[in-house]
Amino acid sequence: MNEEPTAPAPAPKPRFDTVFRRYCRRRRFAAFFAAIVRTAAFAVCLLLLFALLDYSLTFEETARRIGGYIWRALVGLYLLYGLLRACSYPRRKLAEELDAMRHDSRRSILSAWELEANKDADTSSLGQWLREQATQQTAADLKTYLRRSHAVLKRFAFPLLGILLLAGFCTGIYTAWPKESLIVLNRLMRPELDTPPLSPYTFTVKPAVLEVHYGGDLLIQAEVEGPALEGTLELWVRQPGLAMQKLPAFREKDNTWARRLEKVTQACEIAFATDNGKARSHWQPVRINYRPRITAGTVTVTPPAYTRMPAATSALSGQEITVPEGGAVTYTIQSNRSLSSGTAVYRSERPGAVDETVQGKIVRENTCIFTLPVRYSGSLTIDLKDTGGDNLEKPLESKIRTQSDLPPVVNLRKPSEDCFVVIGYPFELEAEASDDYGLVRFDLNRNTEGTRPRSTSILGTPGDRDMKTTLGIDLRKLGAQPGDVFELGVEAQDANPYRLNITTSPTVKVTVISEEEYAEMLRMEASLEDFKARYEELQNELNKTIEELAAAENIEDPAKRAEALEKIKQQHQKTKKLAETIAKDFPIFDSDKQLSALAEQLASELQQNMDDAAKTDPQSGMKQWNESMKQMQARLGASAQNLNQQKEDAEKAANVAAIMELLYEFQALTEEQKEMQNRFLAYVSEMKQGRRVTTEQLEALGEDQQNIHDRLETWSEKIPKVIENLPDEAAKFKDILLTFQAKYSELDIPEIMEAAIDESRNLHHAPEAYDYASQAYEAMKKLLDETMSNDGEGLDPSECLSGACQSAARQMMEALCKQCQGQGNDPMKNGQGNGAGAGYGGNGARPSMPGSRSIVGPPRSKRAGSGSAESSHSAQGGQGNRGNNHSGNDPGKSSPSPSEAGEKEIDFSDSNWEQVPPTYRDAVRKYFKPANQ
Repeated sequence: MNEEPTAPAPAPKPRFDTVFRRYCRRRRFAAFFAAIVRTAAFAVCLLLLFALLDYSLTFEETARRIGGYIWRALVGLYLLYGLLRACSYPRRKLAEELDAMRHDSRRSILSAWELEANKDADTSSLGQWLREQATQQTAADLKTYLRRSHAVLKRFAFPLLGILLLAGFCTGIYTAWPKESLIVLNRLMRPELDTPPLSPYTFTVKPAVLEVHYGGDLLIQAEVEGPALEGTLELWVRQPGLAMQKLPAFREKDNTWARRLEKVTQACEIAFATDNGKARSHWQPVRINYRPRITAGTVTVTPPAYTRMPAATSALSGQEITVPEGGAVTYTIQSNRSLSSGTAVYRSERPGAVDETVQGKIVRENTCIFTLPVRYSGSLTIDLKDTGGDNLEKPLESKIRTQSDLPPVVNLRKPSEDCFVVIGYPFELEAEASDDYGLVRFDLNRNTEGTRPRSTSILGTPGDRDMKTTLGIDLRKLGAQPGDVFELGVEAQDANPYRLNITTSPTVKVTVISEEEYAEMLRMEASLEDFKARYEELQNELNKTIEELAAAENIEDPAKRAEALEKIKQQHQKTKKLAETIAKDFPIFDSDKQLSALAEQLASELQQNMDDAAKTDPQSGMKQWNESMKQMQARLGASAQNLNQQKEDAEKAANVAAIMELLYEFQALTEEQKEMQNRFLAYVSEMKQGRRVTTEQLEALGEDQQNIHDRLETWSEKIPKVIENLPDEAAKFKDILLTFQAKYSELDIPEIMEAAIDESRNLHHAPEAYDYASQAYEAMKKLLDETMSNDGEGLDPSECLSGACQSAARQMMEALCKQCQGQGNDPMKNGQGNGAGAGYGGNGARPSMPGSRSIVGPPRSKRAGSGSAESSHSAQGGQGNRGNNHSGNDPGKSSPSPSEAGEKEIDFSDSNWEQVPPTYRDAVRKYFKPANQ
């Protein structure tokens, strides 16, 4: 028999207590979660409240710690309250809550819960069955409701939403104010951290690492960034166990504040803060460096004893110390710690020198002294050690530079150069010496040729730094004779025992000359105008004096008489002064002696007149007044006549000598024309050899030729005046000069030069320019030779003059000859040189002209526009090219032709430069520079 399949057993129905208990657990979990979310929101609110309070009240660390504890306690209590509340929620209320959620008016869940709670009340089977049926049905309905309505999940939704909102709120705050958020959190949650209060200011403390030596000072600066700071800034200092100090800071700049901590001996912490405490920097520790440090020091430089200088003390600095060579330097070092020892090591810059070690001397608890003698420059290293065994963090380095003792400086001021001294005339020597520390020897050295030097001490007070000595020397007492040459010099020594500091001045040569030689030198300086001006000036002043006396006659008014007497006295005084000056002048011409005697006599007569004028009464009668004026005129009359005669004789002598001056000037122009032809010759030679020549060079030669032409024209204009001024006694001189003038006119020399000038304007006419220049020279030379050769005896002033006038004329003519004839060729002697020339070719035994050497001799005033001369004369050498035959060519030989010049090689090497006159050497050197190279 077939069995029917068995139907599956129905699923057991859910029990109410199981479903309801599960719901209660989930509901409590949701309550726990909601409590946690509420607690988080509560914590954030408390945190915001703390931030507001902290911003307003600026809590310090202790207050923040307490605030943190309170915050934690409140949050914990609030959380505990929420959890306890969730745990103690009654099941009856949960059943009522479910009925309310299901909108069940029968309150089936509450009823089921009550039936389960009172299941033991009805023990009958029916009652048990009915209870089970009701609770099972309610459990099924509850399970279905919970599955469909997600009631538990909805309980979690609101806390989750709260979490999201809280997280978004916190994230927004952090995003907007990250720095401020971290500051608030750190100040509350981590009060042990150094977190400054929330403020708009940012502090930068300098130096970044705060370290100070024990007992030293520390300067702390703070730069404040942010809006304008209201109020002041303070430096807060805190130390363990002590109350915090608030020290005012000082503004250095707009945003920079500073404060110095003095004598810091203990570690501490510092911070800059505003006076209201609402803004502050981080606390920074100040570390104490207990190693010794130099707090102060001095350097004493003691110069060597020979300098006799006092010691000098200065503050210790990083600058180089200068010590006189051989002196000593003393360092006095103070430290901030008690010292046990000190060491100094000196390293000399002298090659091969060994380092020198000096142990310091402890004079006080914190002071050490080092003394070091110094001979050479070097560097000193000083190290200190305190009683704890610590050394300086960085040894002291000091540079020492020795100052060498310089040798003395000597100077022979007078005479400063080689000179001539007239025998018997007072010779003054002036010397000076100086030294940086002092002189111990100052000598005058002198010697003559062939003798050993002799020293004479001219030292003043030994040890003086500056000395100046003036000595009067009488050459006669030294046994000097004309022609002797003395060498003078001064020598000085200082007191340096380490160096032989002796300095000698350059030697000056003093040549002794006689009065005759001195007169000859001065004559070579004198001009004809100066010779005549002495007579003219004295005569003019004497005539003015006599005119003043004559004008005073017949004056009736006493007041006008007094005025006239005053003018007479002034004019007499002026004339007397001039007469005394001329009387004292050194005579260089024979006629000067007569003039000096006359001037001396005239000065005496003028003084007598001045005495009489002082005695004359302006109130006297007319007769007595006129007699006084006539008497004074008569006293001067003889001297006036004598002076007039001497003046006429002097003018005769000067006019005769003017002939020689004229001839010498022509001779000088002849020599310049000869040099001009040689320069044209050099140009033509360069052109024919194919070397580079330019039109500008030829035009420059033409300009020089024009210069000679113009001077020759000026010279020719002097001839008529010279002829006109010749006295009647000089008829022969006049005839010679007239003949010379006539021949000069016949030769047409200026016209020949003009032709040379015209040809020099064309490069291709250079040979023609040379021809004309040569013709001009030949004509001038021919005229000069014929004039001299036709008068075999020369121009002798004795033919027309006599006495002192004749002698003065001869002396002037000889002086003119020596001025103009560089080789001693004298036209007065038919070209036979006398060997007394001072030019380039002079062969005299003793020079007549001193060149650039000064002359020390009796004074002689100059009357021709130069004022009075000093007692020391400076006579210059030969004048220009007058009479100087520098080319070395034979005067009697004619100049070569252009064709010969083209065939002959001219050598202007360094050894032959004497062929070229000095005036034209630069131009010739330019011409021949390529050839020399």
